[in-house]
This record gives sequence, C-alpha cells and structure tokens, in this order.
Amino acid sequence: MEDTTNLHHRRQNDIPVKINQRTDNCTNVRTPSNKDGRFSWQNCLWILAAGLALYASDFYSTVMYDTRINRSWFNFGMLLIGVNISIAVYLIVFLSWFKQLSADAWEQKHPFAVPVATLAFVTGAFCCMLGLWPVWGLTTPVLLFVITMGAVVVIAMVP
Repeated sequence: MEDTTNLHHRRQNDIPVKINQRTDNCTNVRTPSNKDGRFSWQNCLWILAAGLALYASDFYSTVMYDTRINRSWFNFGMLLIGVNISIAVYLIVFLSWFKQLSADAWEQKHPFAVPVATLAFVTGAFCCMLGLWPVWGLTTPVLLFVITMGAVVVIAMVP
C-alpha cells in the first residue's frame, strides 16, 4: 500500500495552480483600495451617529441623575465593562507595548483572558441595558449599540 503523504504530495504537484494571475476577461475583479482606512466614511458615520445619540438622549445627565434607572443592574453592568476594559488595557498596553509580546503570545501566556473579557463585556452590556430600560424602553438596545460602535471606532482610529 502506498504512503498517503506521498500520494497527497503527488496529487498537489499534478494540479496546475494559477495564483494571482490576471486575465483580460476578468472585468469584475475588485482590488482593495487605500481609501478604506481609519478615516473612511463608515467610521465617520458611526462617530456622527454616536454623537447624535448622546446629544438627543442627553445620555450623560440621564445616566448620572435620572431616578428611573435601576442602579443595581446598571452598576453591576458598568463593573463588568470595567473588568473588560482592564483586561484589554493589560493585554494591549502592558503586554504589547511594555513587554513586547505579540497577540499569539497572549494566548499562550493567558489563555482565558480573551474569553473572560468577552463574557464580561456581553454580560455587562446586557446588565446595563436592563438598568437603562425604564428610561428609554425599546430604544435602549439601539441606543447602546450605536454609542458602543462610536466608541469602538474612535478607539480604533487612535494610532
């Protein structure tokens, strides 16, 4: 019986492969452009939408002073989001910038950091949504999603 690794190797060499060859009859080939960078129109729209959502909802003063907010849910959610941000700062700032470790090394050194941060963020967002539900009702998930996307885009635009 023939060795399967040799057979696989022979089959791969028998198949003609054309990679990155352009033919004249390919007119619908999309090439990546340099316009899709940090300052793309999608990013600007997310920032604009988040700013409008913050302004229209009077988010800061509502979160700080409104008595309709269920403070136990909201505070627990903010605590979990703080855990998420703390893990992200540890991984990105401390391990990447100061210790000069790559993202692959994070996974080897701290295999549960990213899953714990993800769980903390999802649970924290849900708890914040429950805490803010009495104020904005059905628009609470949309409002929090738009504000979160705006924050993510602003953080991603920082060099």
